[in-house]
Amino acid sequence: MKLLGHCGEGKNSLTEGIAADRLSIDDLIENLRMADFCYPLKSSLIYFMDTIYFDVEKDVTDENIAKMNMVIEIIYEDLEGFIRIEQRVMKSKDGKPKFGVE
Repeated sequence: MKLLGHCGEGKNSLTEGIAADRLSIDDLIENLRMADFCYPLKSSLIYFMDTIYFDVEKDVTDENIAKMNMVIEIIYEDLEGFIRIEQRVMKSKDGKPKFGVE
């Protein structure tokens, strides 16, 4: 994914179009949802999305901007899940969550 994302660097609409044909933004969003806590994959998907769909030579469509809001929501949900896991791991013996390292 990251290698394909590099195709979009330099704002070349031809290579951006070829890469976008290989993986649609809807497929990217679906893969982000399925990847759960696989952050290396999510990082690559977001890099691809940024270079192929948003940091581009042509204008970004309103539809793609709306889809970016979905991606932000997925990232937000991931952060909430990560915080919940960290709080469970950091619980002290008395059952109260710790918010830092001693």
